[in-house]
Amino acid sequence: LPAAGAPDALVARHALGLIAAFARADPGKASEALGSGLSEAAAMALAAYEASPHVLGARPASAKSPNHGTTPGLNLADPWARCYAARAAAGLLFGGAGRASFGDASSSPLWSLLTALATRDADDMVALDAARCLAGALPAAAANEPRDGVRAGRAWAALEARAGEAAVFIPGLQADDAGTLLGAVACRVRGALRARSPALVCAGARTAAALAEAWARGGDRRGGRSPAGAVVAALVGDLGAVVAGGTGAEAGAAMDALLWLAAAEPGIVVAPEDAFDLASSRPGWSEGLAAAAASTARR
Repeated sequence: LPAAGAPDALVARHALGLIAAFARADPGKASEALGSGLSEAAAMALAAYEASPHVLGARPASAKSPNHGTTPGLNLADPWARCYAARAAAGLLFGGAGRASFGDASSSPLWSLLTALATRDADDMVALDAARCLAGALPAAAANEPRDGVRAGRAWAALEARAGEAAVFIPGLQADDAGTLLGAVACRVRGALRARSPALVCAGARTAAALAEAWARGGDRRGGRSPAGAVVAALVGDLGAVVAGGTGAEAGAAMDALLWLAAAEPGIVVAPEDAFDLASSRPGWSEGLAAAAASTARR
């Protein structure tokens, strides 16, 4: 843990990567080993991070600050370090025993750091990675590893409880509907889906899929669509545009998101049983992409 706050950004990045892997693999043991140290480090890092140039609307950092205001606590100067910090936070907050050790997710410094990264980071890729973590979607340790539906459900419960919470809003840098936690996340996703960069479009679609899957896993649909579900459902139009006009990889990622939305609220987009025909009929789709869409539909 001390290495995660090292002045050398590369050392801190790798230390946070190890912490993230530990938290994902065994959140119970990770919380015991790290104790309250990581929560305290996250609280200090958050205060420093909000004064750094890595957040939207930040003032230029002083030349006397080599780590740009991201130490003490955790050195978050490196973009990958911020991604690993988000993954570590999500692994502990939503992963079994770790949740009990750190208390209610929405009152933890780890939650505060995670939401700040997802809504305010100036790097789109970092913000989208953190948003996927906020939905309980962590990178798989192996290609054939099944998704953790329990973690996604827990993440949705925490996210839904605080979806309408006021978020830091910066006029001119954020859309008008970015004034709430989930609204700010959705705006980052929507911006990515409309971007010119194929990599950013794919990242946005993957984030939309993570949010939709969390909704499908953890949403209670007995009382109709929740306000949080409505925010996620509003991404349908942009996802459909990517499926219709994107290249194979982008369209495949967007189709994955649409299928999870269909699972969250049947009939909202397309019936899962019709997905294979839809994917197969789309010009330019390879057999692999069509099969991937069909695999998602069967989950």
